Amino acid sequence: VLFLGVLRTVELEQAAPLMPFFPKLLAQQTALGGPPPEWTLDILLEYCALHCSGGAASHLAQFYPALLNICQSQLRTPSMSRTTDMSLQVLQLLLAHAPTAEALMQTREVVAPLFALWASTFDPWATKSAFSYPVPPVLGLLGAWHSRHPQNFAEAAASVPGTSTARLATVLAASCKQARPVGLRSAVISSALSLAEGGGVDDAFWRELMN
Repeated sequence: VLFLGVLRTVELEQAAPLMPFFPKLLAQQTALGGPPPEWTLDILLEYCALHCSGGAASHLAQFYPALLNICQSQLRTPSMSRTTDMSLQVLQLLLAHAPTAEALMQTREVVAPLFALWASTFDPWATKSAFSYPVPPVLGLLGAWHSRHPQNFAEAAASVPGTSTARLATVLAASCKQARPVGLRSAVISSALSLAEGGGVDDAFWRELMN
C-alpha cells in the first residue's frame, strides 16, 4: 500500500529509481499465471501511467505481450470486480498509447473479442444486462480506441459479427446514461457519431443522442 502511494505521488523526474521493479513484477506475475491480485494491477496501472505521462510510451512496447496476457487472464472470466475494472483501465492506457503498429495490433487482439461480446450482449435499455463486465471502463476503452485510433476502431466495428455499425452507434449513444464523467460521455458520443457517418441509423439513434 505504501509503495502504491509512492507511485501515485512521485514526480516524473524522481521516478527513475522505481522503474527497475516494473519488469520484475511483470516477470513474477507471468510466472505465477492466472488472474492477478488486485494490488498487482494497481501497481501496473501506475507504472503504465508513469511511462505514458512521461513521454516514454515507446519503452512500454517490449512489455506489451506480458501486460496484455495479465489483462486477458483477468478478463477471461466475466466479473464486475474491481480487479476487472483495473484490467480494463490498463488496457485503455495500452490501447490509447500504443507506440507501434504491432503494439496496437496486439492490443486489438485482446480488446476485439470484448467489443464483440459487448455488442452482442449489452442492452442499455434493459434493467439488467447480460453483459457481465463493468460498463463505464468498457466505454472508456472504446472511447479511447476511437479517439486515438479512429480508423482502427472503425475497422473493428465493421468486423463485429451479427450486427451493423448503425446499431453499434445507437447502442453507444444509449450507453451515455452510464457514462457520468463529462470526458467519458464526450468520447462515447464522438464514437457514436463517427459510426453513424456510415449511414443506416434510424430515429432511435437521434433520440438517444438528444436524450
